[in-house]
Order: sequence, then C-alpha cells, then structure tokens
Amino acid sequence: MGKSFRKHDFIGHGSGSEKYDKRIANRCLRSKIKRLIRQDPFIEIFPIMREISDVWCFSKDGKSWFGDLKNSNKHDYPHLPYNEDLAYIKMYRKYKSK
Repeated sequence: MGKSFRKHDFIGHGSGSEKYDKRIANRCLRSKIKRLIRQDPFIEIFPIMREISDVWCFSKDGKSWFGDLKNSNKHDYPHLPYNEDLAYIKMYRKYKSK
C-alpha cells in the first residue's frame, strides 16, 4: 500500500483521534444511567452525551477541507496564486497520504 492516498481531502485539527475521549465519555454516560436505574427502576428520562461530557475538552478540534491544492485551486480560489514551492508540494503530498 505504498501508493495509497486519501480519497477525500479532509484532515483533523489537533493531536490525533477522539477515540479515547469518546470511550471515556461513553463510560461516564453508561455508569450514570446505571446509577439512575438503580435509584429508580421506572425512570423514563435519561441523560444524553452532551450533558455528561464537554466536546470542547476533547483532544481534536474538528475537521477542515484542505482541497486539491494543485487542480481546484485555480477554479475555487482564483484570487490565490498557485504555489510552486517544494515545501508546499511536500506538505500537500503528506496530507494526501494515509
């Protein structure tokens, strides 16, 4: 898979994935629901994820589109000149690789 590349041009901001943060948030949610059920077995209203955890404390800050910097730059952003800088092209190749 040495020549594999991303199909869609989205990249996350931050330090990795949110998998660990989501696991902790779901554990807290499940434990809170279990406690509520033990207190009142006939409870009908349960908390949701946003009430338990704060997404602003997660390690990743969302995603953004970096686009096809070579081809669509001329069509989507005509006011921006195409950059022939080698460092720019290396960065683009790095983002496109998996």
